[in-house]
Amino acid sequence: MNKIVIVFIVMYFFSCGAGISDFTEELGNGYVYESFGQELKNIRSPIAGQKNIYGKVIQYVHDENFILVMQQPNEEVYRSILAEEIISKNRNKYLNHSIDDIKEGERLADSLIANDPYYLLIFANKINYWIIYHKNRQIFGPFTEEEYDQKRKEMKITDKLQLDSPEEKGAN
Repeated sequence: MNKIVIVFIVMYFFSCGAGISDFTEELGNGYVYESFGQELKNIRSPIAGQKNIYGKVIQYVHDENFILVMQQPNEEVYRSILAEEIISKNRNKYLNHSIDDIKEGERLADSLIANDPYYLLIFANKINYWIIYHKNRQIFGPFTEEEYDQKRKEMKITDKLQLDSPEEKGAN
């Protein structure tokens, strides 16, 4: 990775308060929760090509069958991470990781966020809910609270595995 990108990432993490509460937690079946500062709180998938749940994950619970996630999506976090992914996946085109390459990655990320149905759905609500099913390593969501409750019933998720309400977690 180019030194400019490393400096950019480190600066971004520190601007978000990194170092204060950085940690990761294994959630089973290869899924990982990562916390880097105030906004970079993500659930990463172990499966190449499967979407990750980026900041800001405000709550999660898990057991041997499911991971339940409450997310307050942050467009700036998605933009930064998507831009970096675009550049990294197209190394032949973005050989130098230059400032121009980074700007192009950000432009493409902005276009994805503004036009792709998946990202439009993520930013349609202030709070999203997700369900990760360990058995088949599938991610369901983003859901509204009503859609999430319906999917919970459909998947027969035990009432013992519960997320708090957004108000209890201080989400706005």
